[in-house]
Amino acid sequence: MAKRKICVVVTARPSYSRIRTAMKAIKDHPELELQVVITASALLKRYGKVERYIEADGFHIDARVYMVLEGENLVTSAKTTGLGLMELPTVFDRLKPDIVVTIADRYETLATAIAATYMNIPLAHIQGGEITGNIDEKVRHAITKLADYHLVATQRAHDYVVRMGEHEDSVFVLSPSFFTIDTDTDKRGVVNCCFYNHR
Repeated sequence: MAKRKICVVVTARPSYSRIRTAMKAIKDHPELELQVVITASALLKRYGKVERYIEADGFHIDARVYMVLEGENLVTSAKTTGLGLMELPTVFDRLKPDIVVTIADRYETLATAIAATYMNIPLAHIQGGEITGNIDEKVRHAITKLADYHLVATQRAHDYVVRMGEHEDSVFVLSPSFFTIDTDTDKRGVVNCCFYNHR
């Protein structure tokens, strides 16, 4: 049987720190294939060039998507999202993932979510359901409505995602160990639930 392909899109340094242990669990799973796409500020030297840490951790990078426009203002943020939406479908079409994973709530993640959704690729969203009261909250909730699987950080976030109309069976509360380097028990359980058992 072919391995199930899980495509993790890393857009920034904080995103990588949140998903690194899950990436290892996916990579080590005998029936899963990890695909890694690096994009946005994760590729830029001034933000720490996260790709070098990803490679140093032993992960193969399947695609790089350059999409950040200079300026760091509202106009360039909107245009950067548009560039990502133009480029990511080409990557997804080539990689043909079974699930796309997006992390958190930045504008770059919205491009990932829209591209996967319009291509009928199931989307897993990490850290939805949180309330911050700024533009990130709007993006986060929009991604929640586009996502098929929700990996949230707290019971409160779980309850909020369910109140937004998402099916309770698709919402998984992650323990803090999911976000840190330690034992495999929690992250392997979530990996099995979301990325292997759900077809």
